[in-house]
Formats: sequence, C-alpha cells, structure tokens
Amino acid sequence: MAFALCPAPLDGQCNPCITRDVEEFKDSCELVNIGLAVWVAKREAFPAFDRWMFSWESGDRWHPRSLDAARADPWIDRYLATCL
Repeated sequence: MAFALCPAPLDGQCNPCITRDVEEFKDSCELVNIGLAVWVAKREAFPAFDRWMFSWESGDRWHPRSLDAARADPWIDRYLATCL
C-alpha cells in the first residue's frame, strides 16, 4: 500500500471536484502555487514556511494567511515585466 499526497485546493477555479465556491477557500488556488514554489525552490525551508502559512490566531482552528501576506515582494513582478 502506498499513499501519495498532493495539494488539493478547495476552490472550483482550479479543482474540478469542487462544485460550489466557499468564501474562506477563495484564494486557495494561488496559495497552493505559492507553497509549491517554496517547496521547489528550497525544500528545507518548506517546514518553516508551512508553520508560518497556517496560523491559529482565531483560536478555533487553523487558518491560512491571506493571499497578500503570502505573496512575494511586488518587486519580483516588476522585475519580470522588465525582462519581457
């Protein structure tokens, strides 16, 4: 027996198994992309990123950080735009 784990955002924008949108998962497609980018770029940094990404600040359950908090420095987008 083997288990294969893969991200499954709970947003119908990128997961065809989700048939209705739920507000609290609205950014999960982009957040999974950010998480995978960290994992690919520097796997040893991923556990720290994962601990930072999910907070218990509400006190009742784990919540991901906002998309704005998780996004990289906007300088990256500006730099990439100059490369085209």
